[in-house]
Amino acid sequence: MANEEIIVDGRSVDADTLKEIHEYSIDLDTDTIYLEAPAECEDIHGVSWDMARKFQKNLRVMIAEDAVEVNIDINTPGGDCLAGMAIYDAIKMCPVKVKGIVTAEASSMGCVILQACEERVVYPHALIMWHPGTDAMEAASPEIKAYFKWNEKLGERMNRIVYERVLKKQPDLTYEAFEIAVMRGIYCDAAEAVAYGLADRIAEYPAKK
Repeated sequence: MANEEIIVDGRSVDADTLKEIHEYSIDLDTDTIYLEAPAECEDIHGVSWDMARKFQKNLRVMIAEDAVEVNIDINTPGGDCLAGMAIYDAIKMCPVKVKGIVTAEASSMGCVILQACEERVVYPHALIMWHPGTDAMEAASPEIKAYFKWNEKLGERMNRIVYERVLKKQPDLTYEAFEIAVMRGIYCDAAEAVAYGLADRIAEYPAKK
């Protein structure tokens, strides 16, 4: 049975391809995973448990399909730290090269995720932002105090992850100077992100056919 085809602007498009991209956030033809929340959680735009699980599954599919290089289309304002670190670990565990492509924004947790990629590419008008995350809970009970202690360690680890990538561009930058710089957040356009060390290069507009 032939695959169903859909007519878009007079062109015949394979329905399965559209379903892969729009419902599963994966494009096997271009080895691309779109880092976004599942359709049923469309009101949650940031990094979440659902996003992490969907990403992990898509990455395993990509590896099973013998992808030579995986492209991750990143567009997120940040979000849950644990879910974000699950995505970070999945990228670092990937046995093939991973290229992160920021198409609009990689802020907060999104910036940390970007640092897991071997190659970090940003669109010309994309935003890269990093700041130390904070938690608004009040430390009243021993359990909450223990949580804050753990959360502080996680925050330090994420800060170190970003710093270690920046250090390759700025070998003389001390960690103390970096901490002061990011205290209020570092907001970078594409060129600034590359100059600072948060990205490797700016994507170029292709020649038109």
